[in-house]
Amino acid sequence: MRFFVIRVKIGRFIRKEIIYLNITSGDLKRQSFGALIMELEILPPRDYPHSNRHKDYDVITFLVGPTLCEVSAHKSVLVTHSDVFKVMLTGALAEKGAIVLPDTRETVFRAFIRYLYTEEIDITEDNIVDILYVGKKYFVDKLVDKCQVFINSMVANENAVSILQIAEAFCLGNIRQHCVKHICTNFHKIARSADFLRLDIKNVVRIVHHLDLRVPTYIAYSLWEWCLAECSRRDVTLTSLLNQLVSEVKFMPISERLFIECFRHPCYDLTSMKCLHL
Repeated sequence: MRFFVIRVKIGRFIRKEIIYLNITSGDLKRQSFGALIMELEILPPRDYPHSNRHKDYDVITFLVGPTLCEVSAHKSVLVTHSDVFKVMLTGALAEKGAIVLPDTRETVFRAFIRYLYTEEIDITEDNIVDILYVGKKYFVDKLVDKCQVFINSMVANENAVSILQIAEAFCLGNIRQHCVKHICTNFHKIARSADFLRLDIKNVVRIVHHLDLRVPTYIAYSLWEWCLAECSRRDVTLTSLLNQLVSEVKFMPISERLFIECFRHPCYDLTSMKCLHL
């Protein structure tokens, strides 16, 4: 019979139960402890039966963060929810001993392990980047989707540029598109911010490509300020930056009558259109 033991703190009480491994995390949450789970602790191998006979029930120890705090989890849970852990912990090249993870905060990794058991996690603006990082790192797609929903709900004028950079770093196409749309819609409020002036050329070009040019003077002035800031950061000419931006501008169409009035001048040959090099 396949089982492992967990100890769960429910308020002031401690319960210990045998849980079958062939049920889902959702079943574990509903059948065992429901929404009352306060704290989850993994027992060491000596505290649950048959630990020497069943390698699937081994407890894996992680040394997390700069202080190398010890965090434990069952091997079966890890390899079931993450292909990365499956490669790390199974097969001839499986890692032996404690696994050191200095790039992850202890509180974040504990929340991540708890999510693997219960599918519940408390995502906040303070930990969203770290949670997204571990979700991406260990290929836990459900957790990444949960993070994307939370990030989408966060987007506002004050943080749209910062979230755009996060989306770019983690290759979140939907979030990136949402941020670009929000920035373009509220360009007159966002373009003069310090975050916008620090944007990289790739994201500025992407924004310019989607801009509505009904207020061209203001847009031109804002982009000029960004170009000056970019020139001060790296060795690039103002002309080259402007060329990249102008090439992405979608000029608004004008009527035939307005076109003729604008170009009604003896030096323009509207018949041959030589003046426009067409």
